[in-house]
Amino acid sequence: ITDLKNAFLPAAGVAGLAMLIKGVVNVQKEFEVRMAKVRAISGAGAKGFKLLSDSAKELGGSTQFTASQVAELQLELSKLGFTTEEILQSTEAILNLSLATGEDLAQAAVVAAGTIRGFGLTAQDTTKVTDVMAASFTQSGLDLNKFSTAMATVAPVARNAGASLEETTAILAKVVDENIDASTAGTALRNIFLELAKKGLTFNEAMTQIGVSTNKNKTALDL
Repeated sequence: ITDLKNAFLPAAGVAGLAMLIKGVVNVQKEFEVRMAKVRAISGAGAKGFKLLSDSAKELGGSTQFTASQVAELQLELSKLGFTTEEILQSTEAILNLSLATGEDLAQAAVVAAGTIRGFGLTAQDTTKVTDVMAASFTQSGLDLNKFSTAMATVAPVARNAGASLEETTAILAKVVDENIDASTAGTALRNIFLELAKKGLTFNEAMTQIGVSTNKNKTALDL
């Protein structure tokens, strides 16, 4: 039996090494496939693609995310029309958002990018956007799905009404905390902004009128 064990151990070691190598190869293939999609969709040239690939590898080695996961983030941003520079500018902030909140990385990228576009911001504002998102997720009943549902409806209208991302998020957080679902909250807030626009008022102007009124409820209803 001892001789049999001694004969088997080297074979077991070789088999384990083979499985390890196979796993590494599969991971590399997955990364290459995702990066090929990034290149195709982003339209990045050779230099830009190398920057994206190097960034994915670097972040995959220095964070808890794999290079393939970072590549998936880059892919989602590419689908939304982000340029190579915009992807590089926004990637780390989105990684931090996913890490801080436990939300899915690719979905966090989609929602953050959509919010940036909805409020007419730029990739340079990504950290501000993800900080607002993270704070609302940890301090209210909002989460990534609820935030996404509401913002998809209200963000462009809020922007036109002069309401900032911070103001809009704070309102949604308060409403959701009152046990109103995100879809209803987003639609209702959108309608408020539209009604104010018809009357030639920005959101801040309406809040000022309510704030100085001696009958705040009546003023709010009249608006």
